[in-house]
Amino acid sequence: MTQVEEQVDFSRPSDWYSDIPDYLWEPMCRYVQLGRPCGHFLTSVVQNDLFKAVGHADEAAIGCIRKIAAFFYSISPSVCHGSPGRAKAWLKVGGQAGYDKLSAEEQRSMCAL
Repeated sequence: MTQVEEQVDFSRPSDWYSDIPDYLWEPMCRYVQLGRPCGHFLTSVVQNDLFKAVGHADEAAIGCIRKIAAFFYSISPSVCHGSPGRAKAWLKVGGQAGYDKLSAEEQRSMCAL
């Protein structure tokens, strides 16, 4: 684990998210905080592709897809999900850590994707 990886906050914002398995929760946190790529299922979720997400989901993922979607909709920055363009841009800037370093104009341009 790199020094940057050690700085990832894996805490859950509430107990409501506690049944999302760690093997999904941890990549979700790395994606949001550091812009790290995640697997096919979570990539499909952040790209807003329900059909692909369901196609890539295992039983546990299907069981908590509502809570995963709620996390991205309610907790994560809106600019990190919603379309393939936003997801790609989020990876490119390095997640919240990189987004926070962008100028206001650069941040607005990402919102338009």
